[in-house]
Amino acid sequence: MSYDASSDENDETATKRLLQQLAEEEKLDKKLRESGNEGIVRHPDESKETKEETFTADPDELPWCCICNEDAILRCLSCEGDLFCKRCFKEGHDKSDEHRIKKYKPPANKHV
Repeated sequence: MSYDASSDENDETATKRLLQQLAEEEKLDKKLRESGNEGIVRHPDESKETKEETFTADPDELPWCCICNEDAILRCLSCEGDLFCKRCFKEGHDKSDEHRIKKYKPPANKHV
């Protein structure tokens, strides 16, 4: 098996782009909340309450990928809130899958 450095670079680029998009969306949401105009913008699926929208993290949750135990960087809301490292998320999700994800940062006060 040969090593493909360009694949790692593409993965890294895709992850950076995804994290940048999440950060920009969070900034926009914050501006909407601060302006008091949050109710003006509605997402198409907001009228339906789904499992994704009611997800609450377990307070005893460990900050690791649910597959390989590396440090988690993403939470997939479409996968019952499972935590993933970059590699396992890419390997386990097709590009055509429309999974809702959030950037994950472990709680600062968590001692593991």
